[in-house]
Amino acid sequence: MIDTTNTPKATSSVLAWLVIIGVAVFVLGLFLAPERVWPSWLVSVNLFMGLCLAGPVFIAIMRLTSGRWADPIMPVARAMGSGLPLAVLMAVFVVFGASTLYDWSHMEAGHVSKHMEHKLGWLNLGAFSARAAVCFFIWLFITPWMLKKTGRGRAGIWMILFGLSFSVFVFDWLMSLEAEWFSTMFAVYLFAGLFQTGIAAITLIALQQERLGHLKLADSVRHDLGKLLFAFSFFWGYIWFCQYMLIWYTNIPEETTWFHARLSGGWTTMTLLSLAVSFVVPFLVLLPAPAKRNRATLARVAMLILVGRWLDLYIIVTPASSPGVPPLGFWEIAPPVAAAAGFFLWTRRWLAVNRVLGDAIPAGLGTAEPSGPGSAEPSDLAVADLDQLAGADIDGLAAADIDGLAGAEPSKG
Repeated sequence: MIDTTNTPKATSSVLAWLVIIGVAVFVLGLFLAPERVWPSWLVSVNLFMGLCLAGPVFIAIMRLTSGRWADPIMPVARAMGSGLPLAVLMAVFVVFGASTLYDWSHMEAGHVSKHMEHKLGWLNLGAFSARAAVCFFIWLFITPWMLKKTGRGRAGIWMILFGLSFSVFVFDWLMSLEAEWFSTMFAVYLFAGLFQTGIAAITLIALQQERLGHLKLADSVRHDLGKLLFAFSFFWGYIWFCQYMLIWYTNIPEETTWFHARLSGGWTTMTLLSLAVSFVVPFLVLLPAPAKRNRATLARVAMLILVGRWLDLYIIVTPASSPGVPPLGFWEIAPPVAAAAGFFLWTRRWLAVNRVLGDAIPAGLGTAEPSGPGSAEPSDLAVADLDQLAGADIDGLAAADIDGLAGAEPSKG
């Protein structure tokens, strides 16, 4: 049995140091290797932003589908969404690296290919910044409006706005890295990865809180989380194949260049590894029903999916500036690790400060069967007055070390 008496504070310190080191590497890289550190920062921004957006997406989907089974873990999704202001702050810095990241930022009409001529009205820094501002406004201000009410109406409106804004965001920030390439399935592909990773993060955080005793998860809840991980791992793989198959079949030169760059040279290994980590392994491991309820198995698969998300974003972003041999060093690894560490540190603090788990949740909620349609949503009842925490030890309330989950004993009930 692992002694968790001091692990929360120790884990907070480790996460904080990872954030500090990652930020320091990014700042140092601005002077020593800007052509490598800016793509790494773009990967970090999309990793952090995706994890934060996955929380409100999960809440909205559960409301639209009346998914009452997820009531015990709704506070976890809220905690994830609370990091959106920090994600937007990180994204703002990308504008300063636009000249390094985006070739279109210094193109002029009359000096570009025929495929780019009609795109320059859309791809310029002014329009790019304006569209980003609209997306950030929706995510920062419409999201709290959606979360205030439990009905389906606001959730439906928010999902429509999210779908439109997220599509524009990934077209601008990721697909335009190679501006002549295009894919109508690109936004769906990125959404599949976002939601898959979001379920993995919710699973990890919920298992942490259960391990500390702040949350009780019924076998049925863990099983449902496992089924979602399984389903969206398959969905991600399906969308990846659909996008590849359609482009391969039509064989249009301006479409095939994107996959050709990622399936040649050293990038072939990276692409196949991404498919294995994000699709093949989660699919095979979670195929048996007992695996979907096993705490240790869920934790390991969830951590693997998080690694797969970084690898997927790395493959999307980096070949645009480094074709041929994949650059994989401190510049590429430290900022994304800092982003992931910062995300988990932020959510742990938010959960501790708001007391949305443990004493703030009605007794037995974690093990009860779903309530009737007239019952209140615990995520709205659970937020305690911050004044009650004036003397609380935040680190003591926070989650235990993630690594301890991998060795946890499987549930016997």
